[in-house]
Amino acid sequence: MSRERGVALVLVLAITGVLSLLILQIGLTARQQITQAQRLADRAEAELRLHSREAALLYSILTRQRNADGRDAAGDNPYAAAWNFRGEPFDVDGATIRLQDMSGLFPFPLPGSRAEVFAAPLAAIGIERTRAEQVGRRLAQALALPDGRALQSLEELSVLADLSATEIDQLENVVTLYPGSAVNPGTAPEPVLAVKYAGVALEGVITARREGVLDEGRLQSLTGDLLDDTMTTFLVGPGFRLDITVEYEGVRLRRQSIWTVRPANEAVPLELWSYRSPGNAP
Repeated sequence: MSRERGVALVLVLAITGVLSLLILQIGLTARQQITQAQRLADRAEAELRLHSREAALLYSILTRQRNADGRDAAGDNPYAAAWNFRGEPFDVDGATIRLQDMSGLFPFPLPGSRAEVFAAPLAAIGIERTRAEQVGRRLAQALALPDGRALQSLEELSVLADLSATEIDQLENVVTLYPGSAVNPGTAPEPVLAVKYAGVALEGVITARREGVLDEGRLQSLTGDLLDDTMTTFLVGPGFRLDITVEYEGVRLRRQSIWTVRPANEAVPLELWSYRSPGNAP
């Protein structure tokens, strides 16, 4: 009888242990599912915030009257009041934004261009002169007509010119594949200005731009050169690169896109030119 009771007790303890482990596992699984569901909800909220900030910014670009340097003429819009078109970051409504006028960047040379034309933008990212010339000759040869074709992405330079990923990232801040020919000194990043101008002229251009007084006359007096409309422009747009980053509850999302904005074109006032989402983290 005592043996039977002992066996029964062991069975009860074993069943109790199994049930306890099962309940613990169910609890852990439930917590994991709740955590996963919360992570998905946080990511969805981050996506919503990113999309809404991007939409608000695009609407502002499309509808606001801008001065020659891109600044808002009225200043009563939070995006327009904070923005610049030189790629310098600014914060609005929980988003960090970089907005670059495509005419402020060097247009990437077309197939058939001379080697020195390819080499010029490389100087803007600090590549040593001898290597820049070597890369320029290599690109000129690789993209020589009649077989040369326009690049689809700057990442192709890792193969064509043996540029590192870091150098390509730096090059994206001064060069664009967006169609164009002239560079806008009012919206060009300083590395671009440093290639076009030097010494006192460079300092004067940067100072005049900071004070909001840079125009064709001032630029000509600072540089002493007659302006060539095919090389220099003071028109902002129509191409803009948007780089927006938002963070929400540990979720960091980033979106880069290039848009063509033509408010006067009622049929297609806004057109997406390229898009990517680099380095998004859950």
